[in-house]
Amino acid sequence: MRTYIGLDLSTVSTGWSVFKDGKLSQSGVIRPKNADVMTRIVEIADRLSKVVANVQAEGYEVVIEDTFYKKNYKTTVVLNRLGGAVFYMLMSTPDIRPKIGFVTATGARKRFGLLPTSSKKNIIDAVNARLGLNLADVDDDEADAIVLGCYGVLTEMDPSASFDKTSNDFFKSGVKTPRIKRSKRNAKGKA
Repeated sequence: MRTYIGLDLSTVSTGWSVFKDGKLSQSGVIRPKNADVMTRIVEIADRLSKVVANVQAEGYEVVIEDTFYKKNYKTTVVLNRLGGAVFYMLMSTPDIRPKIGFVTATGARKRFGLLPTSSKKNIIDAVNARLGLNLADVDDDEADAIVLGCYGVLTEMDPSASFDKTSNDFFKSGVKTPRIKRSKRNAKGKA
């Protein structure tokens, strides 16, 4: 069985997990201290490179929670920058380049047996119960990363559900990119 790394990316608190032979081998959270967003992005990518270096597995795969646009455009931009930095870090290792899959949080939760609308506490409780862990109520980013890593393991166990199929099903489901409201000034055609 392949090694899977689950990543729940955030510039405030990034959760990560590593599954070897279908079992959770390690997990944690990266909480950068710096106030500057770009410095935090660099720190997260650097610290994740150390996690990846410790894996040293041929054919490992990474499952990353896909960016979801809610209401805050700036947050979406920052998360995309973080995702790009992590993607570059993962692909710039010349020896072993992983397969990278992006999955929605709801898709990963569903595969784990949770409702898409499960609360953070429900997710933590389910991870603790199913994996025999003792995560605290504040460890929701780590729990999310564990669910993402489990998604990779469960997908390998059921080959009919691959990263590619999940992504295609998501986009074929009729989910549309939300429209960003134009300001009144731009709506009138003035620059």
